[in-house]
Amino acid sequence: MSDRATDAAPPITWERDPRHQPLREDIRFLGGVLGQILEEQAGPEVFELEETLRKGFKHLRAEPGDRALEARLTDLVARMDTPTAARVLRAFTLYFQLVNQAEQHHRVRRIRQYGQQDPDQPAPGSIEGAIARLKRTGVTADELQGLLDRLLLEPVLTAHPTEALRRTVLEKLHGLAEMLTQRDSGVLEPAERRRLEARLAAEVESLWQTDEVHHRAPTVLDEVRHGHYFLDEVLFDAVPRVLEALDGAVARHYPDATFRFPVAFRFGSWMGGDRDGNPHVTAETTYEALLMAHRLLLRRHLAAAEQLGTDLSQSTHWVQISEALRESLEVDAGAFPEVMAEARERNPFEPYRQKLAVIQHRLRLTRERWPDQARSAALRPAEHTSGGYADASELDADLVLVETSLLAHGGARVARESLATWRRQVACFGFHGARLDIRQHAQVHLEALGEIVDALKLDDRPFHTWSEEELTRWLLAELGGLRPLVPGDLGAFSSATREVVETYRTVAIARRVFGPEVIGSCIVSMTTRPLDLMIVLLFLREAGLFGVDAGGHVHSALQVVPLFETIEDLRAAPGIMDRLFALPLYRQHLGALGNEQEIMLGYSDSSKDGGILTSAWELYQAQQALVEGARQAGVSLRLFHGRGGSVSRGGGPSHLAILAQPPGSVGGRLKLTEQGEVISHKYGLEPLARRNLELLASATLEASLRPEVLARDPEEVARWHAALDELSQRAIAAYRASIHEDPRLLPFLHAVTPLDLLSGLQLGSRPARRKATTGIGDLRAIPWVFSWTQNRMILPGWFGVGTALEAFQEAEPGRLEDLRVMARHFPFFRALLSNVEMTLAKSDMAIATRYVEGLAGGNPDLEAYWERVRAEHDRTVRMVLAVLEQDVLLEGSPTLRRSIAVRNPYVDPINHIQVELLRRVRAAGDAADQALLDALKLSVSGVAAGLRNTG
Repeated sequence: MSDRATDAAPPITWERDPRHQPLREDIRFLGGVLGQILEEQAGPEVFELEETLRKGFKHLRAEPGDRALEARLTDLVARMDTPTAARVLRAFTLYFQLVNQAEQHHRVRRIRQYGQQDPDQPAPGSIEGAIARLKRTGVTADELQGLLDRLLLEPVLTAHPTEALRRTVLEKLHGLAEMLTQRDSGVLEPAERRRLEARLAAEVESLWQTDEVHHRAPTVLDEVRHGHYFLDEVLFDAVPRVLEALDGAVARHYPDATFRFPVAFRFGSWMGGDRDGNPHVTAETTYEALLMAHRLLLRRHLAAAEQLGTDLSQSTHWVQISEALRESLEVDAGAFPEVMAEARERNPFEPYRQKLAVIQHRLRLTRERWPDQARSAALRPAEHTSGGYADASELDADLVLVETSLLAHGGARVARESLATWRRQVACFGFHGARLDIRQHAQVHLEALGEIVDALKLDDRPFHTWSEEELTRWLLAELGGLRPLVPGDLGAFSSATREVVETYRTVAIARRVFGPEVIGSCIVSMTTRPLDLMIVLLFLREAGLFGVDAGGHVHSALQVVPLFETIEDLRAAPGIMDRLFALPLYRQHLGALGNEQEIMLGYSDSSKDGGILTSAWELYQAQQALVEGARQAGVSLRLFHGRGGSVSRGGGPSHLAILAQPPGSVGGRLKLTEQGEVISHKYGLEPLARRNLELLASATLEASLRPEVLARDPEEVARWHAALDELSQRAIAAYRASIHEDPRLLPFLHAVTPLDLLSGLQLGSRPARRKATTGIGDLRAIPWVFSWTQNRMILPGWFGVGTALEAFQEAEPGRLEDLRVMARHFPFFRALLSNVEMTLAKSDMAIATRYVEGLAGGNPDLEAYWERVRAEHDRTVRMVLAVLEQDVLLEGSPTLRRSIAVRNPYVDPINHIQVELLRRVRAAGDAADQALLDALKLSVSGVAAGLRNTG
């Protein structure tokens, strides 16, 4: 990794394209620095060992048949002691972290170069390009305004165990990226450049000496802090820039029209609110998470107020102010005499600064309203602290006074810069940052209600004997009544039931304390019937968040959102919603919320249940049916896409995925999860965050106003849908036969992946399973995918697709050409194959074979199962290439293909060391020492860093 140790080609490279030469130089520089530090810090023996492995595995990639070399390298790994293995793993892992940061920096560099080289040509996927295309396709100003009026994009940040890096490491890597940007400036004198490179080396040295993963399981609040890092350091500043891009693009392409511009973005979070299967998320942690966000946002708003107070130095010697602002200052003098007296003495002729002094004071009062206040203390009705802002709209009203005065008196440029930016931040983030969703499993609600009913003896028969029809009738009667159901004292109930009741009481308290916007939706996992939502309404009623008054009028404060996750549930979803929409009481609940229904679709569990092809097609059909059902019921529908980072969990390029959605399913509103393992990749740097938000916005704009298939025969589209029906049937049969029905699957999974050790590796706060079972049903989709990725099989991203494609095209002559036409012209099918192709390109059967031989060798059943997996992989590669009419995977994406190819030799040593460490840990059993487990954890982090999206 040092300069003297590199081969003729740089360690990690992109295409031999002059545009990527700066990336090659960055990686060569960082690799040289790391090599020098490795030799200094770990010693020449470890350095030479790392170099031997690096060169050896690189040669094996070039000459895969060199069995003698492979045996020598395997023996070398087997003879490493644990401390040496840990140091070698740290070297490779840190190298990938540096390379990843260099690639992110290069993406920023290329974005900027694109704009500089051809400023009149919109970048692909940009808002500018989307608006231009809409204008060219005949979208009128009125049609565009209609879309802008309902445009709302809500990325929801989630915490998951595949994001293993500590916030400390993220901050150091962020600082390194900033120094790489300075190194690019081109204006540094030689001494300045040497000084900067010395600082870069010091940062790498610090990273080497810093633990990159947790030595204890992160708590829920640790995960909250992790998410807040991106809100604070990146998104708070990135969002106004994206909204400016939208405003500017619309103005340039529709110069004769005047538009109302939306907030367009808001953010959600599950960190501190997602309690499904996570016993560590309690009512207390939920409240604490909201309090932490409240403090963060008020700190950012105070900083903005202080900066604006510095900027607005206009004097009444030279400008006038509006009468409304003048009157406001007089009111402020009466309400805050000491603050105004000090401001007038310090800035006697600067009214804007006087107003900003009052705004700062009111923000401080707002921040101090709940200093370290325990949740129990907040049970009392909150008294409005005199002078503080009740909510963000009151702050915005003060900012409007300032803006209006500036615009009327020669301050338009100032108003449109820093003040407009702050107003956008207030509108998007409020005092809460990201709205917290509350998620819980339907069965947990049902069991809590059953305990309450039985304990209070509300019926002669035990609750569990009630039929679904009887329970539905009882719920409707109870929801329509006025009596309270749950007593204030919960001491007689189990801890699980108390927690359910306390959760919704805490939601009510939080809305009163921090404002109604702090809570997003109440999401019901594994919804299978209408009463799953009605039970939640009952718990909301007990907390005062739903009710029917004496006159029969319904008030309701929160969306109750069904989450349809399995294949069966996706198929049942339209019928479940139709039954709910037919209930008058439920329709009144929706009426109180603007007649809108949010529905969440689970990509991860449906893929684990039925395989990637069937999951994708069932999600597509469910969206079509749900859109039509809501239209017939007169309900406004908003779909919430529970996408993961990896392809097998609904990941892949978001822009392509949005454009491939069914017609009418987007409608200007998009809510989707941004999973923990890709948040830093998408939002780690502000320019990348802006780019990703632009991609979401541009795709949403186009998907909302452009037809799915242009100039295609409806009969042809119907044939495509029939073909997908057949492909799906074949794929799910192959998938379930090998995954759900073959008894060898679970022994194979546990043998050849680190699944059985994930819970002990302390990568996240959530257990790997919802329940203490050993079957695949309760295994979470995240560790399911994460485990297969560690051994490079990445099985969930492709299994069953090859069998389906092969059987379909062999059934009748000419069917291969039918598939090829679909791949060219059906956006859904094209996006599906693109994602499968990328997964196949990242998978590596040679490395997977090492896991099988090293961890399952000698077991005939598992070896036979492995041959079945290999055969399906080969079949899928062959068929995907045939349908896409390509000779190699990623033929149309040479940069990505090259990036994967040159990364592989550097992930290979980590995989081989992980196999050895897994063997040692299993041999030691309970006697495995912490050093060995820490080394294994490093290997998991290293593979994740090398492959980027992991689970």
